[in-house]
Amino acid sequence: MSSAWQELAAQKRAEILNSFPSDFPRIDPIPSPLPRNITQLVESHLASLDLKITQTPLATLLSSLANATWSSVTVLTAFAKRALLIHQLTPCLHEAFFSAALKDAEALDTHLRTTGKPKGPLHGLPFSLKDQFDIKGVDSTIGLVGWIGNRHDVKEESVMAQTILDAGGVLYVKTSVPQASMAGETFNNIIDYLWNPANTLVSAGGSSGGEGALIAARGSPLGIGTDIGASVRVPAAFNGLWGLKPSRGRLPFRGAREVVQWNGAVGFSPGVIAHSGEEVRTGMKALLDGQPWARDSGVVPMPWREEKGEDVRKQRGSGGLVFGVIRHNGIVGCHPPVKRAVEMCVEALRSAGHEVIDWSPPSHLHKDLDDIAMRSFSYDITPYTTAFSLTSEPPFPQFTYKPPTPSSHPLPASSVLSNNASQLAAQSAYLDYWNSTASLTKSGKAVDGVICAVAPFAAARPGRYYGLSYTAWVNALDWSAVAVPVTEVDKGVDRVDEGYRAVGEVDRKTWESYDPEIYHGTPVAVQIVGKRFEEEKVLALGEVVAEALEGRKGKQGKL
Repeated sequence: MSSAWQELAAQKRAEILNSFPSDFPRIDPIPSPLPRNITQLVESHLASLDLKITQTPLATLLSSLANATWSSVTVLTAFAKRALLIHQLTPCLHEAFFSAALKDAEALDTHLRTTGKPKGPLHGLPFSLKDQFDIKGVDSTIGLVGWIGNRHDVKEESVMAQTILDAGGVLYVKTSVPQASMAGETFNNIIDYLWNPANTLVSAGGSSGGEGALIAARGSPLGIGTDIGASVRVPAAFNGLWGLKPSRGRLPFRGAREVVQWNGAVGFSPGVIAHSGEEVRTGMKALLDGQPWARDSGVVPMPWREEKGEDVRKQRGSGGLVFGVIRHNGIVGCHPPVKRAVEMCVEALRSAGHEVIDWSPPSHLHKDLDDIAMRSFSYDITPYTTAFSLTSEPPFPQFTYKPPTPSSHPLPASSVLSNNASQLAAQSAYLDYWNSTASLTKSGKAVDGVICAVAPFAAARPGRYYGLSYTAWVNALDWSAVAVPVTEVDKGVDRVDEGYRAVGEVDRKTWESYDPEIYHGTPVAVQIVGKRFEEEKVLALGEVVAEALEGRKGKQGKL
């Protein structure tokens, strides 16, 4: 006999599917096992126009919407059809509201027809949101069965949703997250487990995993995730996408859901996920042009500063940029394909004339920053107990913040203050090291950005994500970073290093999780890290890296 929480979860699963028109194409039966890469199966169910629209680059798509080559209704319908097909194979959706979105799209078409002008920079563009942001009439479960039905508590749109709608975007889905949106994989009792659309043997990442999977499989052209320890960069990296993690306060979070109110050392930072750096820039600029600081007091009044990126682009041809590189963070080593991706970036940048130095801050700093972030996540985990107790649903084994024992209590204020003081000291020490690199470079200037892995693996295998040490340090610093796709796992090249010596238990377990056969074909990425509120700069640095990789590939092809 099923329990109450299982029945609620089943009802929500059916609601998601039934929210799409009955005449939309569907996959029946669902193959078992799933195809390794779902793209061919998804595209075999789409009409030629729907296929063309969903494969169109963002700039062309926006232009076609603005000049009425394609109507907003036509574009929305194409992406919604594809989103449904993707969701059937890898459950990337928590909410779908096509009927409401269709009314918005029709209104935008009427506006363009009667005024001759698009409503805004995102006119008619389908836009996906991580299931944290409130939208009127729609649940925000953040992966908790006990939060199903909370749409009745939503009195107004989140500021993020308002900003997208004001820019002419069309909201049509909210994407899946792990329980309480707190893990590097995406799993919950509503959708079960989210597989990577490029390789269904591994994870699509988390906590913005639904965004990563949906955008990678082209069920959405542009989307928003949030990052508290990895959660924009990891799903972007695992799915071969670009993902920008800004400093907190660059984009609005007011009206977004969280189990624990993160007012301490580390908190959620919304960021854009897309197929290219240019598309991330388009999304960021459109959002900031909407001046979200007028609605969210937590947003810094800072428009998109294109000149910061232009300063970087002016140096890309002259070889005037300096990068640091982290090959091993002292906690866990990287799988062979990730090591290769990092070295590819180093070699490509040096070949383009840029300088790359080893990044060697005091040996304790990365672990200190990782510990600070992890401690901040556990200031008070009793709200998780409350959330799970609403329906007595069980936490997944991967859920880190298990309901505490009866003797557990929130950390005392003195411990919170001590952790905050440790964070400030570590931030100062890290900035001092950054500035000191001017004495280590040939040019005599400090590094522009740091290259490192996003995770020790190309993507996590289920239940084998053992820590966030390659990403959480950036959150503890509150710095900006961008995930940049580099290559794919090649089982013929990325062989197991039988002589590898682990530096600890987490390193050993991580290393043992590598299997070239399982990982073959999985996207591999790196991240570029910059200082606080350097989003324009790190995005431009990521594009320099991507161009250098492409340039080196072109040179090698001519040899």
